[in-house]
Amino acid sequence: MFDGVAGPENYKISKDAETTVLLWNGLTVKANHAFAKGQFKKESTVAVLKDLDKILE
Repeated sequence: MFDGVAGPENYKISKDAETTVLLWNGLTVKANHAFAKGQFKKESTVAVLKDLDKILE
């Protein structure tokens, strides 16, 4: 648990994002997708899914 919405600095969580998707492998964030309010749409999942290979190594 972390105080504040930003989390640890190395997570690079956007304070302006409504939705943030982090993909992890072990204890390391391998991909970070931030979407502004109303911007996470069905087609946004394609961008996230393209990074799945980063966590399946």
